[in-house]
Amino acid sequence: MSSKPKPPSLITTEFEQTRRRVTISVIAIFLLAAPVWWKTTEVYRAPLPVDDIRAWAKAESLHQTLAVKIDLYFNALPETKNAAHLASSVSSELATLYATAQDSKAETVPPEESENDVAGDVPVADPVINLFFDVRSGSSGEYSAADLSNGHYAVQTSCGVGSKVMIRVDAGRTVHVKLPDCTNDPFVTSVLTSTIAGLFADEQLSYRSMLKHTSLANTNTDWENMLTMKYARNYQVTFSLLNADPSHVRVGWDIRDAIKEYVTPFLNTLDDISGFSVHSQTQNYATLPITPQVVNKDGHDLHVISPDMLPQFINSAQWNLASVVTTAPPLNFILYIPSKAQSPLHVVKANGDIHAANAFLMPRWGGIAIANPPATDGVYHYTVDELVPFMEIFVSQLRDLLGVKRIKIPNANLLLPGAEIEYAESPTTGITQWEHDRLVRHRTIQNMRDAVQTLNSLATLIQKLESMVVLDVIQHQVLQALTHLRSAHSSLQTDSETPSNYTLASLHARRAITASESAFFDPTMVAMLYFPDEHKYAVYMPLFVPVSVPVIIAVIREVKRWKDERRVKKKKVPSGVALVHHAKSE
Repeated sequence: MSSKPKPPSLITTEFEQTRRRVTISVIAIFLLAAPVWWKTTEVYRAPLPVDDIRAWAKAESLHQTLAVKIDLYFNALPETKNAAHLASSVSSELATLYATAQDSKAETVPPEESENDVAGDVPVADPVINLFFDVRSGSSGEYSAADLSNGHYAVQTSCGVGSKVMIRVDAGRTVHVKLPDCTNDPFVTSVLTSTIAGLFADEQLSYRSMLKHTSLANTNTDWENMLTMKYARNYQVTFSLLNADPSHVRVGWDIRDAIKEYVTPFLNTLDDISGFSVHSQTQNYATLPITPQVVNKDGHDLHVISPDMLPQFINSAQWNLASVVTTAPPLNFILYIPSKAQSPLHVVKANGDIHAANAFLMPRWGGIAIANPPATDGVYHYTVDELVPFMEIFVSQLRDLLGVKRIKIPNANLLLPGAEIEYAESPTTGITQWEHDRLVRHRTIQNMRDAVQTLNSLATLIQKLESMVVLDVIQHQVLQALTHLRSAHSSLQTDSETPSNYTLASLHARRAITASESAFFDPTMVAMLYFPDEHKYAVYMPLFVPVSVPVIIAVIREVKRWKDERRVKKKKVPSGVALVHHAKSE
């Protein structure tokens, strides 16, 4: 017996209910899956102290007062004169010049007013970096070079010597001043003040150029900034002997012994700033990418390279100077041996004169020296003694690339008229303690500035790219950089009891710049730069749009049917109620 077929109305009702259940199920799946999808695709961003970073980015955050302690020692000072009084007078004059006295009201001299003024070369009040001079007197018996350190110097003054002022700046931390007469207090004070202030004038100017970037930074300072290598924790120093034509002459050199004798002592002195790894190599068939000009001088044909040809001297396509051993910034020093067809090869100045050193410097790259070995039987070997002039050139170029500035008194003929000034050089290390101390202080301020700029750029980048991953290691490095910045800043602070600790400040500043750059260049952050929001939309839209459109249309239809059903029910209910009422009345 066959079952009775369902009426069409019942079939329609069941179909509508099934369709409605399917639609609701799809919507429910979307609603339940959306939070899961959102959570699983969420980018982890560890919170960073952006407010602290922005506070460091303000101009006043790096304002410092660098303390310099000066001990004055007098020999043969007249009994009527008081050494302590002279020291106090010198301290007051220096405080006025550098605006570190509490009652000082000196103002910065505008550049246009200071160009033809003696004071233009001795910095006055500076709102960014101030030098505070603590000048005290002492007896000659108390003087000991071993007691001096970075920021602590001695001025040895001898009275009644010679007929003019004589000044000698030692390789250590001592200045010797010889005065013909010490009975005139203003004269003695003026000489000592001008000497001390002059020795720190260029350093003060470099701080202004570094932190203020105003018109006060002259062309020389800008050139020095472009010349000097950016600070790095480690450098790779490579000495290369490049021979253009070994078939003409095979050249060798005792570079290992030369490095040990001339370069290693210099680099060891700077090991408290950066680390250095030294390598050497020899390359043959190193041809030039340029063709030197041929000129005739004194009846001899010379091959010369003019200044405009120097930037094209490096043959990057054929000279393999890169290293795969380390990622440390390279410092390249080349001793180039030209081919027979281009010998002798010389570098000439802009006026056509031959450059005596026959060498030149490539900013932030290295240095090149050209050698023209004498004609031989096909083999020539440079001994250590023969390499001396080239090593002196390379050390001088190293000084420039690493930011070592020669200590001098600017405009000495105006500050100290008639004075005879001598600047001693270090006979063994290639850098004096004055120069080393100044480099430490300069790099400390520079590293603090660069660390702040890096952290500020990182904070800006993270705020603009909301999809960038910020892992806990990034947060740790940022916090570490801020901690070292605060420690460096506090180490530079000074008062009457605690002087600036430049060694400790340098250590913290180096760690701050290292941590900030490690955070900024972390691979996990750089990778996310290639997946912007537009890229995500382009990936997801082809997948979800085709599915979403039918679902949305089905939802709209179900809503319309539901409204229609309600409207029909409302119409049926009143008529039914009327029929029931009519039946009861009958």
